Amino acid sequence: MFIFFFISLVMAIPQNFEVWFLSNPKTNQVLNLIKEKKHKPLLISQAELSCQPMGEYCFDPQVGLYKKDQGEIQYGSSSSILDEDLPQLPVAKSVDRNLIVCESGVYFDIFCGKSSLNETRKINFDLWIDTSSSMREMDPTRDGEGCFREKFIKKLTEKCPWGEKVHIMQFDTEIKPAGSATNLCANEGLNDLKRIIKWIEESTASNLIIVTDLYEYHQELADFVFKNKGKIRGEKGDLSASDLLSMSYHLVNYCK
Repeated sequence: MFIFFFISLVMAIPQNFEVWFLSNPKTNQVLNLIKEKKHKPLLISQAELSCQPMGEYCFDPQVGLYKKDQGEIQYGSSSSILDEDLPQLPVAKSVDRNLIVCESGVYFDIFCGKSSLNETRKINFDLWIDTSSSMREMDPTRDGEGCFREKFIKKLTEKCPWGEKVHIMQFDTEIKPAGSATNLCANEGLNDLKRIIKWIEESTASNLIIVTDLYEYHQELADFVFKNKGKIRGEKGDLSASDLLSMSYHLVNYCK
């Protein structure tokens, strides 16, 4: 009995999940200009690069994320960018976690009320949108136009009905159902890296997409994603909030 319960918890991690990291639109524009010039690979010393701290790493629009103690970096090569070769950390597994339910028989949330595993219904597709204060830099609200996260959800739900085919959540230090697309432009509160990992571990969705900002790209989260065969997009600073609109096609298959 105990072994079965433990295995069911391990398998709770979504079969397919991705974490999308949005960067500042200005950083994204710089990267696009660099790509258009099509420079050949060259060596760049750290003295020539800017270091915007990202946890244990630095971020520079020319090369993306790189290790602080790295010597010369070859621009034009992916060898300096954080990738699957990061040290693998053991994935946290707990046998005493509780699932939470807000509406009986509809969906579980991790902050409402306790529920047993067999009382939850598996949702095929979950989409979690970061609404913390740091998103104000990546996707600011424009007067009369909202934000790109709002437009992204409205475009997606034209072909993927909200509540029927996709369950949309918003999060900062807590995660909760997004009442409307407009709520996704809130830009309030803080993020909690360990909670994000815990939420993924407890998700019962078959497919999960998490949209957050580049400041959340830490080694611990990258290790967790790669360890569990997830995917990462935007870790090189090349994904802006406006790109969400063209990426909605990527998600339609999850709604079938």
